[in-house]
Amino acid sequence: MPVRANIIKTCQLYLRKFKEGYGMPIVMKGQTYYRTRDVCEMVGVSKSTLLRWISSGLIRDASTRDRRGWRLFTEADIKRIEDEVHKTQIRQISQSEGV
Repeated sequence: MPVRANIIKTCQLYLRKFKEGYGMPIVMKGQTYYRTRDVCEMVGVSKSTLLRWISSGLIRDASTRDRRGWRLFTEADIKRIEDEVHKTQIRQISQSEGV
């Protein structure tokens, strides 16, 4: 992807996330990252749930950290977390229906 198109795509993403109330993503070496709080808001889980899933090995921890040691998640990471949220919701519905 040409540099200009990548910059435009990134700016559009920033604007969309800003309008949705999320913090600003971080771009390093052409990769976009999101902080834990923003990921939790995007996928609809609490921070404690996300961290519990990571510590239990249910989902993989973010491989990148910022200079403060805070987790930085990629869009692929977010997709995996969203998938786990959907699986959890399906399990909860099945259990409540006695299936």
